[in-house]
Amino acid sequence: MAQLGRFFDGPEYGAQDFAEFFTNFLRTGYFEGLRIETNNSMEVILKPGSAFVEGYEYRNTSDLSLTVLSADPLINRIDRLVIRLDRTPDAPEKLTALIRRGNSEPAELIRNESIYEISIAQIQVESGKSYIEQYQITDERNRMEVCGPAIPNGQMLPDNYLDSNALMDEYPHGFSTMRVSDNFGGFPTIAGQVQTNRASEEVAAQFYFSSLADRPFLYVRTTFWGEWTPWRRIDGAAFISGNGDRLQSGSDSVSASASGVTSKNVAFPVPFSTPPHIVVSIVTSNPQTSSASAGNITTTGFTLYVHNSLTSSRSIICNWHAKGGD
Repeated sequence: MAQLGRFFDGPEYGAQDFAEFFTNFLRTGYFEGLRIETNNSMEVILKPGSAFVEGYEYRNTSDLSLTVLSADPLINRIDRLVIRLDRTPDAPEKLTALIRRGNSEPAELIRNESIYEISIAQIQVESGKSYIEQYQITDERNRMEVCGPAIPNGQMLPDNYLDSNALMDEYPHGFSTMRVSDNFGGFPTIAGQVQTNRASEEVAAQFYFSSLADRPFLYVRTTFWGEWTPWRRIDGAAFISGNGDRLQSGSDSVSASASGVTSKNVAFPVPFSTPPHIVVSIVTSNPQTSSASAGNITTTGFTLYVHNSLTSSRSIICNWHAKGGD
């Protein structure tokens, strides 16, 4: 069927109809909870929580004990605790948590027309060991390719959900926002907000808005073949390059006296840490009649000198570009 309209009076609709509809708004993933704990046995405890799998809700309302198969006497393996949606007609449980046995690699998730799994955690089953400890649990709830949060495009990600070194494909497609706090994850400042626009598998842009009162800067980075470029800072008229240099520019009109030199003090929008290098140019179609230079350069500004060789005064527009330390 090429076209489909649903939810009108008269026809009867099934669970699959509503599940397909809900996937327009939410991606498959977990809502909350579902943390894994151990109790020094071959059982692990799935804590209360909920998830959204291909349009269907999974909810665990109390501690759930799941048994890990006995360890091999010689070989380590990696199991997975998954939430499985099973849409086959005779499935005993349509949506349930279970442990999938792996080998030297984690158990591969099943994802086809009938069965769809998301991974809550990896379980490192050490050879010859008769119990599971907490260090053997690897939380996978926030790995986008195997689980991730059940969020629509544009919704807030959990606070401190990913760090600055996270790969581009760990962020959801479309727009998402994440708050950063408590010196988490190597972002440009210790507190702020990250807005991500992931357009495709290889194209994305991020904006980081610092929430520090003394450093209310904007940072930006993009991707190059799927890899993030360095963060660059933009604050007012200043742009911070990848190597840390501050770039600022401006345009000033100088009322130049006849047959002489006129000076004008120029202030930088944002102070430099050291006196910058400055290039000055004049907007003119007769460059032989005027010139400009910069002098008295400090961290906060410079003096713009303009020479007018004509015998009448005139207004001369000068563009300047400054490059210096942050």
